[in-house]
Amino acid sequence: MRRSVIFIAWAALVICACNREEAPVQKVAPAVYHLNIQASMDPQTKGVTFGGDGMSVSSRFQEGDKIYLYNKTKDALARSTQDHSATPIVLTSSMIQDEGLSCTLAGEVSFFRWNPGESKGKEKSNSGEWVPVTHKSSDEYELYYQSNNSPAFYYRDQDGSQASAGQHDFAVATGIQMNLGSGSLSAQNKVSFKNLQSIFRQGLIFKNSKGETVTPTITKLSVSCSKGTLVEGIHPTEVNMYSAVYAFDINNPAIVDGSIYLSLTFCYPNDESKNDTFTLTATDDKGNVYTCEKNVPAGGFQNGKYYYGNCEMTWREKNNLAAVEASDLGSIIASNGKIYADVAHANMASTAEAKIVYVGSVDGVCEHGLAISLTDVYGYNADYSQATGIYIIPEWEAHHSISGGTWRLPSEKDWQYMMWGSYSATPGAALVNANLCSVLENDKYFWTSDSVGTENAKAIYYKDNNASVWSLNKSGYYRVRACFAF
Repeated sequence: MRRSVIFIAWAALVICACNREEAPVQKVAPAVYHLNIQASMDPQTKGVTFGGDGMSVSSRFQEGDKIYLYNKTKDALARSTQDHSATPIVLTSSMIQDEGLSCTLAGEVSFFRWNPGESKGKEKSNSGEWVPVTHKSSDEYELYYQSNNSPAFYYRDQDGSQASAGQHDFAVATGIQMNLGSGSLSAQNKVSFKNLQSIFRQGLIFKNSKGETVTPTITKLSVSCSKGTLVEGIHPTEVNMYSAVYAFDINNPAIVDGSIYLSLTFCYPNDESKNDTFTLTATDDKGNVYTCEKNVPAGGFQNGKYYYGNCEMTWREKNNLAAVEASDLGSIIASNGKIYADVAHANMASTAEAKIVYVGSVDGVCEHGLAISLTDVYGYNADYSQATGIYIIPEWEAHHSISGGTWRLPSEKDWQYMMWGSYSATPGAALVNANLCSVLENDKYFWTSDSVGTENAKAIYYKDNNASVWSLNKSGYYRVRACFAF
């Protein structure tokens, strides 16, 4: 009898529990605080004004500047109560004092943090939500000057101008303690912003492959460090706050009066500034590539500094055979299809293959120019009949392929353009251009692809910087040199 009574009572409790409605969760309304923070500008923080002497900068708060407030202890940003987007304090003229050296941050702010929801096995109890935070007087705060609304600071989208460098000169204030009043937050002490980067002004002096000063139209500027210490972006609220890279590019940089302005910062974990190098690489509208490399100072570049000077941008390569020009005569084409100043640089990047000995467009000869192989086909002291010379060129090309052109046994016309820069149906002996002389063995005959009747073919005789055209029996053994037409 007792068991039945207990069972009935237990069942009644279960029914009552099932029928009882759960009490609704009461959401906490976000608190709104009136903010009051006195702030000052560290030297060279955003708002950079460049001195006329080219060696100085000054700093000012400016109307329209944005400053984000972060409760580090609670991992909560000041956000909109409507859509929860990060909401900055926007400086007005009335907030700025001392000619921009200080300001008063004032406004209404509310703080939210993201609650992702609790996991129960493989399912979540909810999809996450923004929740307001309750502040304590012991909380620590930070301020982010001119970040985007992530908040984060990005350096990769600069254009190289003074104005752009100023807009990318970011700053933070950390370790801020607040007085918490009834509906108010005020800093216990005056806040000072610290730089996250340095300003660089570099005068760019461009030298072509001949060492002559030129003024190219630069379409891309790459900034790089050999140890991957260059910072592309900073995410101050994340554990891994630095996004370090080896390089980033600036397309169509604004180079005014030969100078480029950049706002840059570097991350040196484990003292990686030691033996690090800082490199600027510029590419112009004709595919010419110029570089300047400098050693990073001992201890690395320091934030809040102004580095100025000149960079001699030395011609390194041309990555466009179709844009070849007279200044490229004597330069080397490598197997990667790029042009280099000499054999050593070509071999550092790829494999040196041919020397440019003629630049120009000639119907039936070349579209942009002609280059001669650096050695006879299959090396020196290798003589072949004319028929064999024609036959072995395709095999040569299979082992010396270059994109953007074709190898062939040069015709008489090819030879004349390579030797003299022009063509004559009745050529006489004449001096050969120095670029070709430097790769030809003296006192030798070189086959052409042109036949003279069935028995003979034309050949070039080269001796002591002079050359002439001969007709020789095809069965004779003479040198075979490959010509690259592009």
